[in-house]
Amino acid sequence: MIFLILLASILTSAVTQFGNKKLQTVFPEGKTSYAIYAFITGIVSCVNYSILTQFNIIVNLRIILFSLFYAFVCRLAYLANFKSLRYHGIIISAAIGRVGSVFLPIVICAVFLNERQGLGTVIGGICVVIAAFLPGISLMKDKNNMRQKIVWGVITVAIGLSTTMLTKFVVAYDGTIGLLSFYLFTHLFVALTSAFTAFKEFMFRKNDAISELKAYKAPLLLLTLFVTLSSSVGGYITKMLVDRIGVISSTVISAASAFLITALSAVYFKEKLTVKHVISIILSIVSIILPVVLL
Repeated sequence: MIFLILLASILTSAVTQFGNKKLQTVFPEGKTSYAIYAFITGIVSCVNYSILTQFNIIVNLRIILFSLFYAFVCRLAYLANFKSLRYHGIIISAAIGRVGSVFLPIVICAVFLNERQGLGTVIGGICVVIAAFLPGISLMKDKNNMRQKIVWGVITVAIGLSTTMLTKFVVAYDGTIGLLSFYLFTHLFVALTSAFTAFKEFMFRKNDAISELKAYKAPLLLLTLFVTLSSSVGGYITKMLVDRIGVISSTVISAASAFLITALSAVYFKEKLTVKHVISIILSIVSIILPVVLL
């Protein structure tokens, strides 16, 4: 059963990764565009997670506060994802995110929470970080836009760390059953804050905002809906993984499978693939398997 869940996780990751990269290539610039995108994904995700919870939503102050903070992180992530892809490319962008979502949480849990991970998780985490950074060595040689690369790199690491640790806190207090409600309220807050941003843009930048809105044509809207649906299904699969192997182990697996798909999408979108990339793909496959076979 666990390997079927792994396969489902890899497939949803593939769809989401390819969809996000395609969005990045056609997405119109501007705060209004990002606000509209966040609003659409927020509303659609709320509907999706309501269905996935069978409308049995957990409501308490803790989940509301966690969701509110996570919504802020998500709003930042919408922009950071596109900026990171622009300045770092697919491979390096994935590498930076893995440091925050995998390596730092393992260290923090060990040092501050006295939580020991399984051997497979630790080795898998090391593998996925190495896999992520091998292609990134060449980034340091290119000095163009270095300030932007550093700024959006640091933000991406912070986002990855926040998502993993918030997920861990929700599971610790409300169990895995609380995850879907946590995701639902997060996207509700995303939708509300995005609506406010869009309204503000229309009030103070009416002509530019209308121009950006017109650029959001039907194919872009359909792609946004498709990626959002895939992401919601991925959230449910994450809940199933956490049920069986815990937050950190499932994060290592998700990070590894996401990086594997990232490498394949880089090939599809014609980014250069080197020997280092091939080694990274092999390490990613290893890090997917280890947390399952070496608990």
